[in-house]
Amino acid sequence: MVIEHIDAQLPGAISDRHDFRGDQTIVVAKANFLAVVELLHREGFQLLVDITAVDWPERPETQGLGRFDVVYHWLNLANQERLRLK
Repeated sequence: MVIEHIDAQLPGAISDRHDFRGDQTIVVAKANFLAVVELLHREGFQLLVDITAVDWPERPETQGLGRFDVVYHWLNLANQERLRLK
């Protein structure tokens, strides 16, 4: 799986992960975003299906996350694996 490969190549880059009904999601900090995207591209995730955002107006700024999450949906064309990157 690509998540384990990211962990091996970029230790600590993934701050959170979810897997629900085969739908994989990883959360990365802004500082790690470009490195993770470059690795995903090398691993075959070459189609960015969608970019969206989630507004969390009630989320306290003290969590260091900010009000918005940007969400990227990637597809590996070779094996049809999908990955959500926040």
